[in-house]
This record gives sequence, C-alpha cells and structure tokens, in this order.
Amino acid sequence: MFGLFKRKRTDPAAELRKALGGARLPSFPAVTMQVLEAVRDPHAPLSRIGELVQQDPALTVKLLKSVNTAASGLQRRCESVPHAVALLGRSRVEQLVLALAVSEALPKLTAPGHSPDSFWRAAARRATVAQCLADVLDPKSRSVSFTAALLQDMAVPLLVQRRGGFYCKLLEQWHGDQGELDALEHEALGFTHADIASWLAADWCFPEALGYALGGHHGSDEPELDAPAPVRLVAVMGEHDEVRMEPIVETARTLYGARSDHVVRAVNKGLDNAAEVAALFSA
Repeated sequence: MFGLFKRKRTDPAAELRKALGGARLPSFPAVTMQVLEAVRDPHAPLSRIGELVQQDPALTVKLLKSVNTAASGLQRRCESVPHAVALLGRSRVEQLVLALAVSEALPKLTAPGHSPDSFWRAAARRATVAQCLADVLDPKSRSVSFTAALLQDMAVPLLVQRRGGFYCKLLEQWHGDQGELDALEHEALGFTHADIASWLAADWCFPEALGYALGGHHGSDEPELDAPAPVRLVAVMGEHDEVRMEPIVETARTLYGARSDHVVRAVNKGLDNAAEVAALFSA
C-alpha cells in the first residue's frame, strides 16, 4: 500500500534517480536484450530465440538448470535449449530470462542486516511457494507468481548499496521483528522497496502484469493493480529460514476461501523445491 503505483503519475526513471541517489542503474548484457527483443517479437521463430540464448554459455546453463528443477514440473529431463524454449513458450522464457538477468545485475554486497545468500534463499522460498499456491488458487498466474515472488524484494540490494548504513538499520529492525519492512521504509524514506520494484520494472521494460505484481505485492489502494493472490500471500515471508505457516494459511482462508489443508500442502511442496531454485540465483 502506501501510495503504490506512483509511476502512473510520475516518471519512473526520475523517481529511481531520486530514490537511489542518482547513480546509474544496473543494465542487462547485450545478448539478454537480444533474447528479450526476440521473445517479444511475434514474428521471431522460437528457433531464433534458442539460437540467441546459446550465444551466452552462462545463460544457456542456467536456463537448462531452471527448466530441469523440480519446480518446473516437467516429466522428463530437457537436454537442449531449443527444446527448453519450445516447452516453456514465449511468456515463460521471457520471465525466466528476466529473473536470471536481474539476479546477475543486482549487487552482491554483504552488509549489516543483508546477506546475498540469505536474500536469494528467501526469494527462492517465496517463488516456489507462490508457484505451488497458484496451483491451488489461480493456476493461470503460475508463471508470473513465481517470477514476481522471486523478484519482489529486488530493490533491497540496491538500497543496501546506495543508502548504506541508514537502510541497513531498517533491515536489522525488520529481521528483529520490530516492524514490517514496507512500513519501516515508508516512515523513514517516504517510499518502499515495492515502489522501487515497480519503477525498476518500468525502466527495464518488464511485462505490465509482472510490473503490477511487483509493485503490488504488499497490496494497493487500487485493487485491480494488486499482485496475484499467491504473490500477496508469500509477501509475509521474511528472510528467516523458518517459515511461519499460520499467517499464510489464515489469509488464504479468509481472503481467498482456500482450504487450510490444501494451502499447507502447497506451502510444504514449495519449500521442498526451494533449495534447488536458490542455487540457480545465488551461484
């Protein structure tokens, strides 16, 4: 909440420069941009997308590893990029490439209150749990729920880098259960990590649905701009290794009418897959 989606009234790039101290934002490699351009071109054949991915050995390895994780749900192992692209389709390839690109672009700075390894472990837990909750609550949102849950806190490493010790104190308060991170940020900074995520999504030309999901993962004053239910539910998951089941189950039951046993089963299934996914983004 807290006046999210100010991007509707202001320039996202200007808001980012102000929030992050005017420093240059991370950018994606040229090959990644070429892949995204081809994915978004309805006339580009899938074979062309596969050819572009294979120009980047690191992207090739991570794409194949991603496709072959338990979280992907494939019945048999995929051994080639063209096969992976055909199986995933344009939308899922786009979101996966974006997730991999963001993980490479974000700073890997360790600071008080922030550990990159803990950050990506938590992100992976949210992503795999959100994906499994989507199977229960909203199957059509499965792909965007995974990516949005993975990247919803992507502004945090940038704020650690650009705002230093001041922001790290907010993180330490959050980890110490002295308040919700978005509330602490809004009081101290006048904006939140969700605001920055939405501005980044606009600056990096993310799909509109993904941008809304990132900006609205803690809710919005405009319900039509809220994140999908699975993304909202996992937003309560912090960086503690122990996941508190009760808030997720209760919110899923009261707001979305989900059966508690189905939610518990989905959360546990997602947690079982999280370590494998975390290894892709923290390596």
